[in-house]
Amino acid sequence: MSLASVKEIIGKARGEGRYKLLEHESYEVLRYYGLPVPKFGLASSSPSRLRSSALRQSTTSSPATYCGGVG
Repeated sequence: MSLASVKEIIGKARGEGRYKLLEHESYEVLRYYGLPVPKFGLASSSPSRLRSSALRQSTTSSPATYCGGVG
């Protein structure tokens, strides 16, 4: 991740008329600045959704540790 990537993420959001970053976009920006972020992934198919769900369950200490995106 580079500063150019951060600018690209923000530029894409602005280009789409958004004033907020999506959850995964914000995690990437926060990670660039050295802030801790939870493990995350984007699932594009049912099998990958199941793997992503299993990963969250095996790496979190409680159900409240992982929060999904909200509007």
